[in-house]
Amino acid sequence: MQATDAVASDQEVQSISQRFQSAGVNLVIGVGGSGSTTWPRAQLDNQSTYKPTYIATSESSLLSYVESTKGANPYLKYALSALAAPSSYQQWKDPAIKKCATDFHKAYPSDPMTAPVNPTTPGAGNTTDTSFESILEACQYLGLFDDIATAAGKNLTTASFTKAGYALKNAEVPGIGVVSFGPNQPYATGPVTVYKYSPTSETLVPASS
Repeated sequence: MQATDAVASDQEVQSISQRFQSAGVNLVIGVGGSGSTTWPRAQLDNQSTYKPTYIATSESSLLSYVESTKGANPYLKYALSALAAPSSYQQWKDPAIKKCATDFHKAYPSDPMTAPVNPTTPGAGNTTDTSFESILEACQYLGLFDDIATAAGKNLTTASFTKAGYALKNAEVPGIGVVSFGPNQPYATGPVTVYKYSPTSETLVPASS
């Protein structure tokens, strides 16, 4: 983003903030990737005195912005987001993930496999080693495939696999928990984890922590 674009964006947010504040709005929702980061950035640039609760719909975009600021934006303490998955640290503690990761390490001992840092640890947001992510995803995709293939029965075909996937209910995905699918629903429905900013770790942490 060019500096002139940032200035224009800040002015627009300031105008919107004034209208929201006058109307007594105490909750603001940022939609999409850029929408999830524009508000807190502009509030800091404008040194706004208006501090409503802010909800970002893109947890990944907000997380990237949060970790880039390294604790330099005090407005982040009013921000919340959510993700249909526990933190990577929580996922890594799942026994099924631990077993899968152990098997992976035995098969590929020279590949890097650093466990995720506890998000509540001071400075956790400054960690750049994400070698655990590929392990988590591989273990989860394999677990989900196994659930669907088992539900499809002995005669595994594209049709039986697709039918079983759409009908899959209460499947236990390693690290994620229980999820369900359905016809014309290309995503799983399951528990949602709310995240908040932690000034100690300078990153997003589960709100329940």
